[in-house]
Amino acid sequence: MYKVILFCLLSAFSFTSCDLFDTREAEKPSTSRENFPPATSPDVLLTNFIKSYKVKDDNAYAGCFYDVSNSALKYSFSPASGARESYPVFADIWGLDQEVRFFRNLISKVPEGSSINLTFSDSNSVNYGDSVIFTARYSVSVPEQSQTVSFVGQLELKLIVDDRLLWKIYTWLDIRNSTFLTWSDMKGYYYF
Repeated sequence: MYKVILFCLLSAFSFTSCDLFDTREAEKPSTSRENFPPATSPDVLLTNFIKSYKVKDDNAYAGCFYDVSNSALKYSFSPASGARESYPVFADIWGLDQEVRFFRNLISKVPEGSSINLTFSDSNSVNYGDSVIFTARYSVSVPEQSQTVSFVGQLELKLIVDDRLLWKIYTWLDIRNSTFLTWSDMKGYYYF
């Protein structure tokens, strides 16, 4: 008797369930199909960093920064002069969580089919074996619905090797060298 009741219940369930045996619509991937190789050198790290802007990949972007939870070392960003006064978000320490939030908000404002253009010029790297100091002038163009906003300045990145022997950005110093908007302005504006 128990087997008959169980059979009836299972049969009723399978016939009344919501399209149990129908195929569903395929979901769009949440990550880019771009190739981001492991950052086994500072050059690969910087290439991945630039590409993450171009293809708007927040996971690849976050992967460029030093993040070892059991380490006393933490990623930090130092804004350009005047940015602390203009953007309250810089009153506290800017770490990886703030970096990812900024980037996600930034890419959400860029129209579909458009990409952010990031270029470095006058770059220089000083290698200390387990770390590299990378300096460069930068230009970032962010397309929005009605206009393209440009940010220019100079940066200094300290790159270090993490516990998996991959290069990561450990510190980032933004430098204002003109009256133009800087990366700090971009981070402050797009953070919210």
